[in-house]
Amino acid sequence: MPIHICHLAQNQVIYFALRELKRYLKQMTGEEVKVVRAWEYDPGAPGVWLGMPWQFEKALLLEVAGRVPEFNGPDDVVRVRARGGNVAISGANPRSILFGVYRWLEALGCRWLRPGNRGERVPRVADPLALEIDLLDAPSTRFRVICIEGSCSIEHVRDMIDYAVKRGFNGYFTQFFNCFTFFDRWYGLEKNRRPARTPFTSKQAFKLTDRIKHEAWKRGMMLHAVGHGWTCRPLGLPAEKWAPHTESVPEVVTPYLAEIGGERKLFRGIPLFTQLCYSNPLVQMMFVEGILQYIAGHQGEEVVHVWLADGGNNHCECAECRKSRPADLYVKMLNEIDRALTELKIKARLVFPAYVDLMWGPKTERLANPDRFLLMFAPITRSYGRSLAEPGPGDDMPLPPYKRNKLTYPADPRANLRLLDTWKAAFTGERIIFEYYYWRMCHYDPGQMSMARTLWEDLHSLDALGFSGMVSGQAQRICFPTGLNMHVMGKTLWEKTASFDALVDEYLADLYGEDGPAARRYLETLTELMDHELLDPADNSRPIDPAKREKALRGWDATPAAVDAFLPVIERGCKSDDPVTAAAWRIMRHHAWYAKAFADLYARIYRHNESAGQAFVALADELDRRLPYIHQVFDTYIAKLMCQHALAMEGLPFEERAAVQESASAEKKEGEPAVAF
Repeated sequence: MPIHICHLAQNQVIYFALRELKRYLKQMTGEEVKVVRAWEYDPGAPGVWLGMPWQFEKALLLEVAGRVPEFNGPDDVVRVRARGGNVAISGANPRSILFGVYRWLEALGCRWLRPGNRGERVPRVADPLALEIDLLDAPSTRFRVICIEGSCSIEHVRDMIDYAVKRGFNGYFTQFFNCFTFFDRWYGLEKNRRPARTPFTSKQAFKLTDRIKHEAWKRGMMLHAVGHGWTCRPLGLPAEKWAPHTESVPEVVTPYLAEIGGERKLFRGIPLFTQLCYSNPLVQMMFVEGILQYIAGHQGEEVVHVWLADGGNNHCECAECRKSRPADLYVKMLNEIDRALTELKIKARLVFPAYVDLMWGPKTERLANPDRFLLMFAPITRSYGRSLAEPGPGDDMPLPPYKRNKLTYPADPRANLRLLDTWKAAFTGERIIFEYYYWRMCHYDPGQMSMARTLWEDLHSLDALGFSGMVSGQAQRICFPTGLNMHVMGKTLWEKTASFDALVDEYLADLYGEDGPAARRYLETLTELMDHELLDPADNSRPIDPAKREKALRGWDATPAAVDAFLPVIERGCKSDDPVTAAAWRIMRHHAWYAKAFADLYARIYRHNESAGQAFVALADELDRRLPYIHQVFDTYIAKLMCQHALAMEGLPFEERAAVQESASAEKKEGEPAVAF
């Protein structure tokens, strides 16, 4: 007898949920699954029922309404009730219904282990309707967003979005007007592993970016958009990547650029790093009108990030701009945007960052309509050796004063939080955090365990720190050797009281079965031997303290033996009868090579061994060779970039690799000032 799925509501998210439910149920049971349109809920009829709360009985409606301020808003509530063969799945919005579908499937034994092929486990279940469950659940964190970074294909992004919804994320952030820089790294460089760059165009990038938006929208995700580029677009300057502008700047544009050192020109030759003369009324008008035009034409993008230029210590020094902090001039423009949007009755939320120079809040200006905005704390210079929630020396150290273009930014996590307090008088609305755990810092923790714990500690205390959400600026291929990091992130954003140890053990058991505990001990050993907390918090790529340098070298030297000791477990696991487990162990086998090569390279670098450059070439070439096997889980572009950066920071020569043609220092936002503490 076929399983019936009855849908009471109709929209693209519900249709997607129906397709997902039908696909998984057929895979689990091998039986026919029928989808039917129902006009009224029948609590006595067997089958799976999907709909909004008011389409079920009043009691279910009141249960959901009691957990959410408004239906179809940003808040998610999941309601799953299965009894007597009747399964009712509802929620505060269509996205929550999709969450409910995945939660029911998880209760039946499905597991979402990482994005991409072999990243999920689907069990055989004879009678899924026999399971009884009574679930009413809402996430601890309101905004749970993945932001594109690194090098990626459209398939990599699609797989991440697909995984993210299954893991409870409710938003995706595309960055820029298109995602050219991220796609160009893959299609132009990494994918083909050739000395010459493969042409990739803005037109192609716009098409792929539209596909990203479609993938997010059909799952009901909130789309976050733009961020970078607003200061370039009004002046006709390129706004797609952090790269020097090779053409001359038109004379008509020059008066609008920030004056620094008596000159108005591109900051280090890079448009995205160039601030404008924000006291100039024409600049204010261009900035505001450019944003209004975009929002008016993109009203499906619920959250628009309104950022100034990237980089730091690059604000205008003209006499008029010097009268105000950059944050004061910024707030004035934000208020103008809000006034216009209010008149147009456009409800888009605007995100403004406390980031580098804007860490120092305004002295006089105030946001007139806090409900319009989200203040995004982006502590790009913080150390990840300690959680934001952990008291430390930054609680008591004097904060660096605001000095135009002579700023120092703190590395201490708590000092960053104290700087954020300078915004309290200007803004009383919601705050979210933009974090960089898996942008590049994770490169220095191949065992994953230290970064995962810092992440968990931060998210565990997110609301206590005053944040209602997080945007994770990260590579899309970040599950090397496991997806433990993404599992911990998604689970803790949904339930802040989740136990770190329980999350780790459950995940590794799902992935490796009875060898889960052994895998955890091995990953913890790698993290202990390659301890990123020994690295310089101001640079995050090298140990500068002599004692720490010696300890780091001892760890790198001991890593190959630790890997070799675990290889028999890896080889046995690769022969597992379970295809998901076997695939996970094959990834671990690739990672075993990488851990040894990584440790060897860094030991050579920090001993100033003249063979370090050759070791880097060998590592880069082998990553190219293994790319077909690991591209879904590992961003080799970023890995090469960070190794190249470590060589450069020690003043060692290295061969330019075809897959890394953007300089490591530019990727790291070269020119950022020294970190204060």
